[in-house]
Amino acid sequence: MRRRRRRSWFFLGAAVALWVFATTPERVAAQQGGVAGTVREEGTNAPLAAVLVEALGANGTIVGRTITGPSGTFRLNEMPAGSYTIRFTSPGWSTVNLPATAVTSSRVTSISVTMTERSYSLNPITVTASKTRRRSSTLRPPSRSFRRSTFRSVRRRRSPST
Repeated sequence: MRRRRRRSWFFLGAAVALWVFATTPERVAAQQGGVAGTVREEGTNAPLAAVLVEALGANGTIVGRTITGPSGTFRLNEMPAGSYTIRFTSPGWSTVNLPATAVTSSRVTSISVTMTERSYSLNPITVTASKTRRRSSTLRPPSRSFRRSTFRSVRRRRSPST
């Protein structure tokens, strides 16, 4: 009788543990939010693709990261509720920081960003070349002497009977 009770308690405990582990991701996801939006060029309002979008926490750590698609859209999911700095970077474009972007639980915060083109100025590069004249050199004799061998001479050297 005690064995049956222990088994039933064991199965009841296992069922409760399974239910808790199965529903925990849903509970956590309900407490998390996200950020979505578009990135466009300032002058033409054209979408910018391949822009790195990062969500930075209060201490500067990266909480989420993604890259904009061909239509300039992005989405950062599964971010805990809080306030973040959203940073947009791309080579040839000025970096944009959006401080204090609020993310609320189970909601997606929508933002739109325009980036201005930034030109790079490089230091001048000087390339010089010169043609050096090689001195005529005489061929040096090889350090070892080589003998011309034929098939017959190799055969003779191998067989000691001849």
